[in-house]
Amino acid sequence: MANINLTINYVEKLKPSDKKFNVRDKLINELILRVSPSGTKTYYLDVKLPNRRTMKKIGDAVVLTPQMARERAKEMLLQIQAGETFKPKLTLRKLLDKYYTTHELENYKTGQYTIDCIKKHFTWLFDRPVESITFIEIEQWRSKRIKTVTAATANRNVDMLKGALTYAYKHKLIDSNPLKGFPRLPEADSEEKVRYLTDEEYAALMVALDEREDELRAKRARTRAHAKGQHLPDTSATVYADYFKPLILTALGTGIRRNAIFHLLWSDIDFDNDTITLRASWAKNKKTAIIPMSRKVKAVLEAWRKECPGEIVFPSPKDGGYLDNADQSFAVVLKKAGIKNFRWHDMRHDFASRLAMAGVDLNTIRELMTHSDISTTMRYAHLSPNVKKKAVDMI
Repeated sequence: MANINLTINYVEKLKPSDKKFNVRDKLINELILRVSPSGTKTYYLDVKLPNRRTMKKIGDAVVLTPQMARERAKEMLLQIQAGETFKPKLTLRKLLDKYYTTHELENYKTGQYTIDCIKKHFTWLFDRPVESITFIEIEQWRSKRIKTVTAATANRNVDMLKGALTYAYKHKLIDSNPLKGFPRLPEADSEEKVRYLTDEEYAALMVALDEREDELRAKRARTRAHAKGQHLPDTSATVYADYFKPLILTALGTGIRRNAIFHLLWSDIDFDNDTITLRASWAKNKKTAIIPMSRKVKAVLEAWRKECPGEIVFPSPKDGGYLDNADQSFAVVLKKAGIKNFRWHDMRHDFASRLAMAGVDLNTIRELMTHSDISTTMRYAHLSPNVKKKAVDMI
């Protein structure tokens, strides 16, 4: 087979066969792409050493573009010419598992949170040599990230990754830090970040949630009408069609952070004393907190408890384990309600803002929000222009 000018399009369209086969690059003869029967595509360097011929793995095609593979192949060829042996490159996975996780857990209370965030947001870099990470790909990731979070949150995410790479460089695990000098995004003033629902938006959201419930029930009824769907539970008489509406009502009525509410257990809910325990393992500040439960939230959870008898309060509909996100359903109901520029975390802002507008003092809001410092509470405890107008009209 003649050498091929490997391109992204060519590699993506390449089909596997019943036996593995190689495609040699036209630009760098030593670079080959191996395609296995399972469809796995891997770049190798095929070189002739003084006493033997050998193939050295460069990386997976799902991670490396052809041009990236060529650059790595050139580096490896230069190593051979210089008489160097192939040193295994430090991947992000190895950096976390062998070095950085232990460092974070031993030195910082928020160490586990940092590691969890890196694993959540940068899994796509795990099997890459850390020195191959580039500014442009992190910029591209961040551009997508800020569509759903604030610039401050995106900055924190990148800072966590940069912290791991800085650690590797300081401890001479890598020769250079690929993200040294990576710029942070400008962050808006704290008041600009606070977003809460107007009364009209809140009402529209409730209508959208009810419409979603009706659609789910209608879909379930159609499915149960067929033999293959008769084993599914009948939701026509249940209070909730699935987990999503009680999840949103609980989030709006408690201000609990997303990660904590996704990991709530029924053992955390005390219906006798009307409290919810936020376990330290899922709290941002890694401290256990007990918050009061309003009558509305209690009614929601009591009704949902009858329909959800397992251990997890809001289990994933996929596997019954912990939820990892509810972004798609959230986006659908927001669109249906005509609500724009409202993120999941803004439900927390909404909770604090409504407390402030109801005249609740800042220290109580701080305790309900589980803030360590009241200065953090100040950005939530704002008043809408209408409330300010009513206040001056009272004079």
